[in-house]
Amino acid sequence: PAPGQEAPIIITVSEPRIQIVEIGQTVTFDCSARPRFQTPDPLTITWAKENGVLPQGRAEDNGSGVLIITQVQSDDSGTYVCTATAGQFVVTERAQLTVGRDPGGRQPGGRDPYERAPVVV
Repeated sequence: PAPGQEAPIIITVSEPRIQIVEIGQTVTFDCSARPRFQTPDPLTITWAKENGVLPQGRAEDNGSGVLIITQVQSDDSGTYVCTATAGQFVVTERAQLTVGRDPGGRQPGGRDPYERAPVVV
């Protein structure tokens, strides 16, 4: 869209957008999108892994915005991108997955769920 124009699609990824899990767990990201106004084109929502591919055989993108990854491995860590497309309009939103415990106890971009006290980053 031209500068100043709003994208005609509203996209949101449900909290928590940063998930920190241990190896072997199941993780779910939920992305929703809706058109700001009627478009003749259907709205599609897909998930992808930034700079990579969704884990083969362990990731399920249900086509309506829910991504489930089972038996997570440390190489599943990274940024996952939800893309909503309607005709020529494309909007994206990101979610972050960190698998395994950071030995320092500090997690990038958030609190370590294993600590009771807030971690100052």
